Amino acid sequence: MLFHIKGFKTRSSTGPVLDCPENLYRLRVLEGLGQQQLILKGEILDKFVFCQVTRDVTGYRIDLEKQMTSSMVRSRMRRVGEITGMELIKPYNLRYAGAKAFNKSEEVTDALQNVMLQHSDIRTFIRHYEVDVDVDVQGIVRKTGSQTPLVRFACSLSASIDPDRPFKLSTEESRSLNDLPVVREEQGKVDERKRKWEDRQAKSECAEQAYHTTFGHLEEGTISEHQQKSQKKLRAVQDRAVEAKRKFNRAVRELRNQKQRQRNKRIRVNLERYKNEQPVIDLELQLAGKLVDRKVMGALEHTSSMPSEFVMVIDTMLTVPGATVEAEYQRRINAIKAVTAFCGVEEGRPTPRLTQSCRRLAFDDIPFPPTKRQRCSEEEKTNAILHQAIQSVRINSHEDRPTICFLCVGNPSLSIKDRVKKYATSGSLTRHFLRKHVNPPWPLKGVACNVCDNLSLERKSILLNHAKDVHGTVVGGRAQGKLALQLNTTTFDSAACRHWQHL
Repeated sequence: MLFHIKGFKTRSSTGPVLDCPENLYRLRVLEGLGQQQLILKGEILDKFVFCQVTRDVTGYRIDLEKQMTSSMVRSRMRRVGEITGMELIKPYNLRYAGAKAFNKSEEVTDALQNVMLQHSDIRTFIRHYEVDVDVDVQGIVRKTGSQTPLVRFACSLSASIDPDRPFKLSTEESRSLNDLPVVREEQGKVDERKRKWEDRQAKSECAEQAYHTTFGHLEEGTISEHQQKSQKKLRAVQDRAVEAKRKFNRAVRELRNQKQRQRNKRIRVNLERYKNEQPVIDLELQLAGKLVDRKVMGALEHTSSMPSEFVMVIDTMLTVPGATVEAEYQRRINAIKAVTAFCGVEEGRPTPRLTQSCRRLAFDDIPFPPTKRQRCSEEEKTNAILHQAIQSVRINSHEDRPTICFLCVGNPSLSIKDRVKKYATSGSLTRHFLRKHVNPPWPLKGVACNVCDNLSLERKSILLNHAKDVHGTVVGGRAQGKLALQLNTTTFDSAACRHWQHL
């Protein structure tokens, strides 16, 4: 994270600075000194290490000023458990593993252990931490040879790794949730409130059109009593439309939450059934000679549902320590560089893949890694696709309508699939452009178009004009009217603020 945000303090503008892990491991303590301090930049000293991400017009970015809540930490650790195939992982597991390591170390006394764990007495550890007997009791009693390392592994989280554990629902199971009575009831509320909102919205538009037809030719300063009554009626109709829209949005949110609750419930049922039935299936297949053993790394390495940066993090983190000091340093450098590159990757919905079967693969079904020549050709093909997509968003005439987003294709933080994504029509691209780049809160520094040599677009109106004139992404119709009203309101508020400051 520190390398990603360039958090180390620097002075030189031309010479080498501490901006990569290679330079970090080149440092040594100078002769005559007892330490070599690493000074951080002053502007990040009061920022959070476990921080959140926020959304802006270019995607998601790391926000060091927002602290990550405990619920966020738990959800991300559950996600880590799903990726690694562990059965149960939570923040307390990390503290438990550290406490066990402290207790087994000869260098840590009971008093020092209590200080590090913030315990008042060693009996707290004995009562709440020393719950698993991780020694070979039978081997010790029978004097047949202790197998304590094997018993300790059986008591660890690694023993529960199973890449086939069904943490996700299949497509058919997800669709079947729509037939549940509670979901159908919520769906009925959504449909009913949508009809009411559309009816009131239509009445509001008709009333507004009638008002402008009747009083549009009058001057602004002359307001009659009849016009005031018409204005009150118009505002009442508009307020009812806004209230109907609010109820519709709440119904949609309740439907989404209900589906998520039912999805989590179905996943828990599947996990419990898998836990009770899959071991029996595995041993019967093994006895029948239809099951082969394979490493967990095979399941993590040969996957198409993760970005390349994600796969690189897994490959560099799940490695054995190096045989020499130099090899261990290089292993750590590779891991730091992989995590630094992954900090800028926007995580989202995984790539759709085939439903994972609970059956283990046979030997002939295990995929083999691609050769070096194949990997090189894939990189060249990816670069060619990206170059072609960038060229397609530059229009030659005002009639051209590309179907690739010019902001997404120039965003290096996105995956290659999201950058070159083609939409069905130019209207679909416009809806994506409004939803992801125009409607979110506008950043103070504006937006940069990386396709046009990092051109700075300070205001939203400049972005809309640039999208239309240079990249053929046109925003028209009702959306254009709403944006014009927002821009006029913002301009009026800014002018009013300057007027009051002048007074």
